[in-house]
Amino acid sequence: MKTATTGSEIKKKRVPGRPKKAISRSDLLMIRLTPTEKQLIAQRAKNAGLKPSEWFRRAAKSARVFPRFTPEESRWFRMLSGMANNLNQLTHLRPCARLAYAGFKMPGTGQANRRIVNQT
Repeated sequence: MKTATTGSEIKKKRVPGRPKKAISRSDLLMIRLTPTEKQLIAQRAKNAGLKPSEWFRRAAKSARVFPRFTPEESRWFRMLSGMANNLNQLTHLRPCARLAYAGFKMPGTGQANRRIVNQT
């Protein structure tokens, strides 16, 4: 409020309009939610006695977010996936190798055939 002096009286002059907020929220963040997610947030905000926007702000400030995987973990998962693919291919080839092994049964060549089949 401003003050104005007229003679010996001091009058307080009102400033029109709403007082300025200490924190102005000028940025807007648009998110898409499913109806279930929206209802869940609204219910949790209601239980906390807050508006959904204020609940969401507080939840965002206190939430701990973990990255999915570090680059090193991604390399390990990629290597593990490749090993699993190789094992799967060998498992599918095993019945074929048994058939090939059965066809090689000749007297005196069993040990040599096993080495050949085991190498493939």
